[in-house]
Amino acid sequence: MGRIARAADGVSLGLIAALPVVGLLVGPAYAGLAWALGAVRLAAAVIGARPRPAVDWGLLNTAWVFLVVCLVGCWWAAAPLHSLRETAQLAVILAASLVLLADRSMPAALVPRVFAAISLAVALGGLMLCADRALGFPLQHLLVARHEYPETKYNRGVDYLSLLVWPVVGFWGTRGRPWRALGVGAVVAVATGAGHSTTGRVAFALGLGTLLLARRAPVPAARLLFVVVAVLAVTLPFWVHALAADRFVLWHMIKPSFMHRLEIWDYMSDRVFERPWLGWGLGNAHDVPIMPAELSAYTFVDPHGVYPHNQRLELWLETGALGVAIAVLFAMLVMRRIAAAADAVQPFMVAAAAAALAVSHANFELTTDSWWAALAVTAYLFRLAASVPAA
Repeated sequence: MGRIARAADGVSLGLIAALPVVGLLVGPAYAGLAWALGAVRLAAAVIGARPRPAVDWGLLNTAWVFLVVCLVGCWWAAAPLHSLRETAQLAVILAASLVLLADRSMPAALVPRVFAAISLAVALGGLMLCADRALGFPLQHLLVARHEYPETKYNRGVDYLSLLVWPVVGFWGTRGRPWRALGVGAVVAVATGAGHSTTGRVAFALGLGTLLLARRAPVPAARLLFVVVAVLAVTLPFWVHALAADRFVLWHMIKPSFMHRLEIWDYMSDRVFERPWLGWGLGNAHDVPIMPAELSAYTFVDPHGVYPHNQRLELWLETGALGVAIAVLFAMLVMRRIAAAADAVQPFMVAAAAAALAVSHANFELTTDSWWAALAVTAYLFRLAASVPAA
């Protein structure tokens, strides 16, 4: 039994270390790596006679209530069968995330090795990205030969790196290794600069700014961040609609990708106001109607539809005010757990939450499995960091 548990520890170490490298090359790989990590840790707990998983009942109850709302929403969804499939996919994603977060079986002696391995992997991933860019992206051309813009394939990995960096920096910074913390932070800063993801850069910068505030007052910072999340979530359809309506003023000041988002937000915010209470059904953003008059005013949007590129707007569009209320409750639970954390790594938790907020307002669908995997792994690493006493 002990030998099997130690083997599981070794596999876990490899899976965690693979995230910054494989995740940068192939962003969706985060999901497979994270869920495999959760399965291995569960096996280590069951086989190795280690502490059993501890269920977070607050998060679990919030998850199943949201899934029930999504399931009921299939009745009035724009595409009911598609909504049902998306609900089933989200159920699997949330279950896998909770399995990983429930783990308590990692030996404390292994934790420094975990963070050493992931720090080296971050350095390797950052070096790989910078070298590939300097050479004209030959590696990404090889991996995605038919993709029109292969350099953008790093974007998802960079966005996730802007989350993953904070537990790593927090661990070394509070365990008497400040130079390692600065080194990892510098590598991620260079990697986000070398990549093409504006979202990743904004997320990293917002995380850093929030960290400076949270270092002085972590609990007030966590509470303030929750207020920001709640206000943005509740008011988002209104201010996004106003911003999209004035998008032509910004035409020469922003990237085409952001102009595309403004066009998406324009017609989707209109659809929100048409069904504000219960929405159009989970996963149905692709299926909501786009009016001919709207299409005639767009440069990038076509009749086939796309996802909102804003998870808060997607909540409004697909689940209505009821889904948004549950999401605000979820954010409150997360912030309460951060505020209650006694470990010195607490300010870095607030920084990671701020970075996640930035990413969620510009990228990924509610059912993007690699996004949930990145969130779950980041939270899991924070739990590991808190298991080792600060220096």
